[in-house]
Amino acid sequence: MTGIKDNFNSLSLSNHIPSVNVVDGIFFSVLGEGIVHVTSSLALNNMLHAPKFPIRLLTYSQITKNKNSFVTFSPTYCMFQDLQTGKMIGLVVNKVAFIIKMMVLHCLV
Repeated sequence: MTGIKDNFNSLSLSNHIPSVNVVDGIFFSVLGEGIVHVTSSLALNNMLHAPKFPIRLLTYSQITKNKNSFVTFSPTYCMFQDLQTGKMIGLVVNKVAFIIKMMVLHCLV
């Protein structure tokens, strides 16, 4: 989920998507969904566009289900690998804030 419209490579607007309730009880209106490139080699479908949401937030399960993959976390990187082949499909290096944001929602899934 992201509030930054420019993050989307394609976006379908809709007023039929329910609001999202985050951990602290705040609701964010969702105005559409689309495709967001997390890295140059990793694109995710069905990302929600919530204009007032201040960050780009991903869940562990969103990535692994969307890409049939698994994630390896380390202190300095986060690596996405194909579940069947083990081939690396994405790598985020030294993006501590990104990794923390992903881990926050992982606890909720």
